[in-house]
Amino acid sequence: SLTAVVLLAFVEPLFLRLGGTTPGKALLGMRLTGPDGKNMPYTEGLARYFLMMWYGQGFEIPIWSAIQWYRSARRCWDDEPQPWDVEVAYIAKPFRARYGVGLVLATLLVLTAGEAANSWSQTPPNRGDVTVAEFAENFNWEIEYLELSERSYLTPEGQWRNRSEVDENGSYAGVTLDELLGMEDWPEARDFHYTVEDGHVTAVTLSGTVDNAVTGRGSPEGYVPLIVMALTFGREESAFWYWPRRAQLVELERTNWSEDLTIHQPGVVITAEVEQTGFYYYAGIGWQPMEEENHLSFTYTVALDNG
Repeated sequence: SLTAVVLLAFVEPLFLRLGGTTPGKALLGMRLTGPDGKNMPYTEGLARYFLMMWYGQGFEIPIWSAIQWYRSARRCWDDEPQPWDVEVAYIAKPFRARYGVGLVLATLLVLTAGEAANSWSQTPPNRGDVTVAEFAENFNWEIEYLELSERSYLTPEGQWRNRSEVDENGSYAGVTLDELLGMEDWPEARDFHYTVEDGHVTAVTLSGTVDNAVTGRGSPEGYVPLIVMALTFGREESAFWYWPRRAQLVELERTNWSEDLTIHQPGVVITAEVEQTGFYYYAGIGWQPMEEENHLSFTYTVALDNG
């Protein structure tokens, strides 16, 4: 919003000086001139813009902007001129259907461009085939982008590390990704295993095993969506737009990971191999031992689908 405010401060007065209108006004068949009917000088257009930003939009300042919007609306209802339009003449052509159509198309164009920028901003920095180091960079970028943990990260070798910084109270600053996803019970699962061909990662696997557990174990599938994002969201097979990618993650969130399964998504195959006796699985929470003698092992693999 602040970028748009600064940009328009230069662009809008320039449009009024050169053409007597702005793109939005042109779509509605409107022109804006001085009292003499001539295009406004740049300095007057700039002064008008700042008056409009203050009295009309409150410079986007929270609460104050809402108050100024309301005051502007009240002036419209009372047929009073807006402070930024004193000594300004509007010239409007009779309304034509093409003005409405043009406005709708322009709105759709702006929304599409905004969504495209939003979708692009959510793709990882390394695209296409990635090395282990590039996968680690993508994974760390996802953690930071999603604000999951300030302490956990993958090294360029693809191994987990937790920062040990403490805050002013002597406590560890922030949670680790293991703590957030309930994975501190599976230290071995944090060691991702990489399948590499021609220097590029083709699959990432995590696994763990426990026998005769006394307490419950966290749910290990929380890492799978992050692996999918880091490995595949920068590939050509992945959807460019945000919503199809979001649908992929929702599918993984709703999956029952307590049994063997295979999931096919664009450019990737996700498999789970699970063996368990004496445990009960709580979706999204973890495994609870129900018998004194129990066994649980899992292997989750995210592999590129080149077929």
